[in-house]
Amino acid sequence: MKRIWKIAVAVGGSTLWILVSNSWFLAENRLCVFFLNVDQGDAILVVTPDHKTVLIDGGPGDYVLSELGAVLPPWVRSIDLLVLTHPHADHLSGLLDVLERFSVKEALYYPICYSDSEYEYFRKVVDGGVGVVGHDTLRNGYKVDLGGAVVSLFVGSYISGGDGCIDSADSTNDSSIVAVVSYGDVKVLLMGDAEELTERRLLAGRFRALFRGATILKAGHHCSRTASSDVFLDYSRPELAICSCGKDNSFGHPHEETIERFEERNIPYLRTDELGTIVVSTDGVTWEISE
Repeated sequence: MKRIWKIAVAVGGSTLWILVSNSWFLAENRLCVFFLNVDQGDAILVVTPDHKTVLIDGGPGDYVLSELGAVLPPWVRSIDLLVLTHPHADHLSGLLDVLERFSVKEALYYPICYSDSEYEYFRKVVDGGVGVVGHDTLRNGYKVDLGGAVVSLFVGSYISGGDGCIDSADSTNDSSIVAVVSYGDVKVLLMGDAEELTERRLLAGRFRALFRGATILKAGHHCSRTASSDVFLDYSRPELAICSCGKDNSFGHPHEETIERFEERNIPYLRTDELGTIVVSTDGVTWEISE
């Protein structure tokens, strides 16, 4: 996708404005979703039609910083909404660097009990200085309108609890926050590492209609065999699936069983391990894959 950066340069006491390609960010009335190439992990950047930024997960290591630097104009140094789907390192680690380098206006996570030093540090930083959406709100569904694009978020594991951390009776993966990004007729499902248990819960819940007729599916758990179940694919009927995974990863993602389920339903799929960062751009009616 072409870009236009407007940069001011001082020349002989006057200011010269230079236009550098970056048209996707300045384009009006378009939603862009970047499935960032962060090796074996997840990091999704959503840029809304009014240029609000939502970062969902940060991948492992510091890959996310270079990826954000490649797609965001240099003057954008803030994240309007940061979401941690669950505290596994391949979703969490990069967010620590983002919290250091960017101004984060609001953060959202579901405070399950999970013993990990990075997670403890993340919670300390976020709880101490960033606006946090409460977990009770998440259990009931949290919706935010960002300039025409609506981001709806749900927690996969519905567990009652008080303050502090919440004991999860399910796997950490099935405690993932799931997001639905809607703009006009286009819906993008971002499943975190949610597996079949969460998929069935979502389809049995009162928000099930949100998952019907999806446009893009960021498949759960890196296109593992434990997610993207038959019943979920048959209900959501995505037009395209995205597998976020690392090249030659030790888990064998994407699993052959998941790819077969896509192919049986004629659902095309794209992989970050093969293509790098994948960009979906939409005006709310039509959509395209951009470079």
